[in-house]
Amino acid sequence: MSQMPTSGLISIFKQADAESNNVRSTSFSLIYGFYVVMGSLTVDVSDIRDNFPRLTLTLAGALYLARQGLFKMVSDREIRDKSKADILEKGLVVLQVTWMILQSISIKVAGYPLSALELRTLVHACCALIMYY
Repeated sequence: MSQMPTSGLISIFKQADAESNNVRSTSFSLIYGFYVVMGSLTVDVSDIRDNFPRLTLTLAGALYLARQGLFKMVSDREIRDKSKADILEKGLVVLQVTWMILQSISIKVAGYPLSALELRTLVHACCALIMYY
């Protein structure tokens, strides 16, 4: 194994640090971070591979492309536009959770016990309401 001169090793570390600083200088929002980590970035590779026309980028792949200057930023507005949870859907969830809570209250008022499944569902329903607001 050949020995690398110290100055060459230092220049490699400086170059790697400069590349990582370039990636850090671009401001990524928390929304964009979740978008990348959830695997929402895909790359069209149909001209290279026949089996898979699209591949999902991992976090390491996204960082590699960013270091190469080949990374396309997606705005927070575009990400929110792709969100599948609109007002109607959230309203229906809140309505269902409220119905479950009212049912559980009426069962207890009538003097009947709540089953373990109903109790667990009630706890999850309350957590869902808290997360929506």
